[in-house]
Amino acid sequence: MKDFIDEFKHLEKLCNEIYGDHHGVTLYINNMEEKSWVYTRKIWQWQSDLDNLKRVRHIRNNLVHESGYDIDYDESDIQFMRDFCERILNRRDSLALLYEEEHHRERELAERIANEKRLIREQQLVEATKVITTQPTTTQPMVSQTVVDSKKNAVSGKNNYVKWLLLVLIIIIFISFPSIITNIIMLFGL
Repeated sequence: MKDFIDEFKHLEKLCNEIYGDHHGVTLYINNMEEKSWVYTRKIWQWQSDLDNLKRVRHIRNNLVHESGYDIDYDESDIQFMRDFCERILNRRDSLALLYEEEHHRERELAERIANEKRLIREQQLVEATKVITTQPTTTQPMVSQTVVDSKKNAVSGKNNYVKWLLLVLIIIIFISFPSIITNIIMLFGL
């Protein structure tokens, strides 16, 4: 029993350091339960970790708070806690892997948006060049038309930028608060 309690204390200490609070294992479990299955299904050990954390927390609580409690725990429970602590220290635990995946998705999205902006700017430059080269060589009217066309392109470019910015904001909100998706689906009965 002492081995089990000692390993749980070590796990609890690590989780307390993660959250800067007491009851770190419970906070870790709650944090896992708040995540949407849409994202967590990519983490192969997610459900196993969640089930094992709940199990060792339950065993520990009953051993400490209930006299005469006899529960079957074995070396695999102790080994899980050791392995999980090691994974936390190496940032290979379930939540660390999920955050890494989310960060990777955000980076890809930012790169995609940057590429779209670059393509829009290049297209505007090509169109402005076409206007200059296709106009007859007159002085004042051609310059005025070019300025007007450039302003139109700049305004449409800003509109595209605003649209992309709104799209990114919506995606980030859905990634950060996956419960919103669940509530919307429940609201519309989908």
